[in-house]
Amino acid sequence: MDETASGNEIAGPETDARIRRTAQRLVTLLDEDGPGGLQIAITSLRPADIGAALGAMDPKARLQVFIAMPPELAGEVLEELRPELRDELLGDSDDSHLAQILAEADADDAVYFLDHLDDDRAAKLLAGLDEKLRGQLSEQYELPEETAGRIMSRDIITLRSFLTGAQALAHVQTQYHEGNHHFSTLYVVDAESRLVGVLPFRQLVFAPPRACLTTIMDRDVMSVSPETDREAVARLMQKYHLLTIPVVDAERRIRGMVTWDDAVDVLEAEAEEDLMAIAGTAESSEDNDSLWKRAWLRMPWLVITAIGGFINAKVISGYGASLNTQMLLVGFMPLVGAMGGNIGLQCSTVTVRGLATGAIVPGRMLASIGREIGTGMLLAFAMALFCGLGGSFIAWSNGENAALGAIMATSLLLAVMLAAALGVLIPLGCTRLKIDPAIAAGPFITMLNDVSGYVIYITTVNVLLRAFA
Repeated sequence: MDETASGNEIAGPETDARIRRTAQRLVTLLDEDGPGGLQIAITSLRPADIGAALGAMDPKARLQVFIAMPPELAGEVLEELRPELRDELLGDSDDSHLAQILAEADADDAVYFLDHLDDDRAAKLLAGLDEKLRGQLSEQYELPEETAGRIMSRDIITLRSFLTGAQALAHVQTQYHEGNHHFSTLYVVDAESRLVGVLPFRQLVFAPPRACLTTIMDRDVMSVSPETDREAVARLMQKYHLLTIPVVDAERRIRGMVTWDDAVDVLEAEAEEDLMAIAGTAESSEDNDSLWKRAWLRMPWLVITAIGGFINAKVISGYGASLNTQMLLVGFMPLVGAMGGNIGLQCSTVTVRGLATGAIVPGRMLASIGREIGTGMLLAFAMALFCGLGGSFIAWSNGENAALGAIMATSLLLAVMLAAALGVLIPLGCTRLKIDPAIAAGPFITMLNDVSGYVIYITTVNVLLRAFA
């Protein structure tokens, strides 16, 4: 088939038309040539293109085409589908077909598919696999979800340390023909299968044929345990530019490896979680969740915002009576909340990013805090000056005392300075208390900034009005 997309194609009407043509071609091939004809033709398509074509089919045709695919390709296509389509095909496929997909898929992908089945069906599918594969997948499936063991691949090539370069290269060629394609990084083990070295494939190719692996391998091997947090693994690979990183047990026996593409997926997922938390919703929400579940996950943060509104109403009603004679100062109150909220959110977002990327570390903590709070303070002074001049002009144009602009600017300055400090200190405090700092960067910070900003504004205005009465 010649329906594959070019690598630099941009989504648009032409892409949509191509996807529909591909979908129709696959359905026609299945009807006219049967599963065998489809399997031959579909191998020329990328999994991402097949996934897009499945999305353009009606549910019946989608299931028929999916079942007709080779199991290995079907597993790759499942990874490319939208969550609702993935769950639909997993739910509608029979157990024998899913068992074939699990047997052909990488271990991390197989565990991912099991995660999206109900527990009883997952246990039934595992029980139907051969003993070795069942043991490997069961062990990996039972690990905590956010760990390296959950995303590691067992499709790994190990070499004995006593092999020569020529013998090792022949072994790699054998493994490649048997379907193991993860050979960019090779791991050297001793007689008891303990990890003793790492050997890039390129280095092996250019090594002297008779050289022993112990003389050409790198003994300084970075590794992680199956229980290591997956985000820490991804950050480690990102920091040292690793294509793979081995996963070893307490005795240094190699259990698998995490590849760079899985690390990228982890970083993308963690970034999405932080973005969702900052927006005030749950990171666990998926596109196919019900409306009730999606609304329920967002409700707590709206309740926090509402509580902040109640506190603001109490503050304004209890202490704002003296402002009745100066309605212009009342009109400036929304500006205080908006300015404090924006600068506080800027400071908190930069702080959360620094904590997530490792830019804020104990040795540089004070310098990072001082730099960000200093930036917030500078912005506070600049905006207080700008808003004060604007407020004085508005007061003068209304025939009122221009000093009201200076009173507003002083109150704004104090409120925004506090907002900047809170934007930095609250995420750091959450980190110290083992709470996700991204949560603090959303409605929680906004609510505190609003409450503290209005209290400071009204208090300062009252004091200055009395002082300059």
